[in-house]
Amino acid sequence: MLKGFGAMEAIASATDSLHGIDFPKSKDDLMEYARDRNASDHVIEVLEKLPDQVYNSMGDVINRLRGV
Repeated sequence: MLKGFGAMEAIASATDSLHGIDFPKSKDDLMEYARDRNASDHVIEVLEKLPDQVYNSMGDVINRLRGV
C-alpha cells in the first residue's frame, strides 16, 4: 500500500500513534485511537488507506500498510 521514499517513515509514525492500543481493533477503532492521541493529519490519512477489516495485532496493521 505504501511505497517508495517515506513509506517507512509513514509506517513508523502510524505505529507510534497506535502505541499501547489493545487488539483486536477495526480500522475505525484504529483511527479513533490515533485521533484521541492527537495524531497528525498525515497519520490519519495513512490509516484511512487501510482496508476495512479487523486487525489482530500491530503486525497485521504494518503488513497491510506495506501492502503485503
